[in-house]
Amino acid sequence: MNPRSIEFLIQEAFVGVRRNGLMAVASISTIALSLAILASFCLFIFGAHRFAQNELNKFEIAVYIKTNTDKTAVASLAEQVRGIPDVRSVIVYPKEQAWPEFKKSLPHIDTAGLNNPLPDKLRVAVRDQRRTTKVADRIRQFEEVDAVQDGRTQRQYVLAITDFVKWFGIIASFALLTATIFIISNAIRLTVFVRRREIRIMQMVGATNWFIRIPLVIEGVIFGASGALIAFGLVGIGITYLSSVVARVMPMMQTVSTGVGRNEILAALMTGGVVIGAAGSFVSIRRFLKN
Repeated sequence: MNPRSIEFLIQEAFVGVRRNGLMAVASISTIALSLAILASFCLFIFGAHRFAQNELNKFEIAVYIKTNTDKTAVASLAEQVRGIPDVRSVIVYPKEQAWPEFKKSLPHIDTAGLNNPLPDKLRVAVRDQRRTTKVADRIRQFEEVDAVQDGRTQRQYVLAITDFVKWFGIIASFALLTATIFIISNAIRLTVFVRRREIRIMQMVGATNWFIRIPLVIEGVIFGASGALIAFGLVGIGITYLSSVVARVMPMMQTVSTGVGRNEILAALMTGGVVIGAAGSFVSIRRFLKN
């Protein structure tokens, strides 16, 4: 196929879009709404999972050291804990720092004349929260350790929520993606169906199947790309509006994000729209070319 034929086929695709304006608008609108709903749901799942993961990462192991342990031994213990696999960080929280904060948090308790009864403490962060219990059990084996609190019950609860959000998001996203592909394919199929007589005439005058197929596939690409751009605009407006509502109603949630940039959203929508549009046109036209 020479360059002049390719140029002609591209021109025919745009002519076809302009000639069938009403069906083109219907197809683009369907693609835009379908992709916008899919993208919004996926972004919601990403945000919910990221929020749950951030909350999970806040869990730390509190290691209380025996009161008769000197500072050198505390520092040595901290180094040994840092050497445990899966330990991300260890912060020494001396009792001299904890005592003023304790008195400030409980002003109604008379602490006059009392010596500092609080122990030194280590705050241990773990890389993988699923291994926190094993790390805590390992720390309990050190003789300088008096007690270890790993928030096991609360952590398991948050872990369960995180797993539920992840698997629900995967299953629901796949189901919604399947429905989106079905809806978009049907919209494009209707567009091709309207052109069935035109396709038959082209066959009668000797046009090859590829000569007929390529302009319609290009039309599908145009529909998909146009719908993706509109969906990106709709999603952007939705994100901006939702962010303003969250900032006004729940200021503490302003730091929650999906972790997905606008360029990544646009790239995903454009890829999905173009691929589904082209594939929908390619598959839909096969039944008319066989007749």
